[in-house]
Amino acid sequence: MCNSNDLLITYLCIELSSLAFYVLASFRKVSSYSVESGIKFFITGAVSSVLFLLGSSFIGVNPQSSGPGSVHPTYEGGNH
Repeated sequence: MCNSNDLLITYLCIELSSLAFYVLASFRKVSSYSVESGIKFFITGAVSSVLFLLGSSFIGVNPQSSGPGSVHPTYEGGNH
């Protein structure tokens, strides 16, 4: 996968790696199944991307920073 200390770069890395899979899913243009699977895979990826970003915003990410210390201390675990 990808390794980063920044949440935004991690998200972009995952999205850029999934673009190759979208192309591979719909590579054979003569097959209607290939085109259909590519469209379905793209829509599923878009929905999962939106849910990932929505969930990240609910966790309590600090809007001024997206580094490793940006998660609200309540959600990091342990007794604070």
